[in-house]
Amino acid sequence: MASLLSSRFSLPELPPKDHFRQIYYETIENTTNCIANRFDQSGYKIYCNLEQLLIKASNQSDFEDELKIVCDFYKDDFNSDNLKAQLVTFGVEFQQKKVTSTGATSFF
Repeated sequence: MASLLSSRFSLPELPPKDHFRQIYYETIENTTNCIANRFDQSGYKIYCNLEQLLIKASNQSDFEDELKIVCDFYKDDFNSDNLKAQLVTFGVEFQQKKVTSTGATSFF
């Protein structure tokens, strides 16, 4: 039984400190890669623009740049003038507390 265990689970050849350092750095590298992959997903940039568009509209800030990016991406899926009018109305309603952040999806 001991020979079976020793063949399946060999002890690290490195000193313990170096062995665990290697595991630590591999874990950090894997975590960093996962985070990088999370932000490099397709659609992430347009999602960020959509989010900024809604945030700026709700704060009644200038959102022309974000609106152009979104309209260029979605092309003919909707009328950009109608969307702009809805976003302006949304901003007014949001500032008057008639629409909450959780109820924003039902507004559109």
